[in-house]
Amino acid sequence: AARRHLAEISRRSRVDLDAGEDRSKLSKRHGATSVDQFRKEGFLPQAMVNYLCLLGWNDSTDQEIYTVDELTAKFSLERVTKSPAVFDIKKLRWLNGQHLRALPEEQRSQLIGEHLVEAGVATDA
Repeated sequence: AARRHLAEISRRSRVDLDAGEDRSKLSKRHGATSVDQFRKEGFLPQAMVNYLCLLGWNDSTDQEIYTVDELTAKFSLERVTKSPAVFDIKKLRWLNGQHLRALPEEQRSQLIGEHLVEAGVATDA
């Protein structure tokens, strides 16, 4: 139900994302250009969802770290700004770190091991 709700919101809305941290137009020089590339770089899906929801939206609190379930419950199009969002890779990295630390140690170790194998740094996860 939560995924259907977020999918419906994404079909009916759009947030303009036309600037990198340096406020120039986004391009490959800003880094990853696809969700798959972010995955290959070790970003967790829940961190990406959290970050993308924060682009141009807030729930009028200081909270920055959300679970997908929390976002599903709180997200509303009425709180999305019309101003273009700025992509901040430092913020995404920070959020990813927060989500990684929130994982159970066994799951975190497994994900890190898999990432190291995929990157060719290790031979066995």
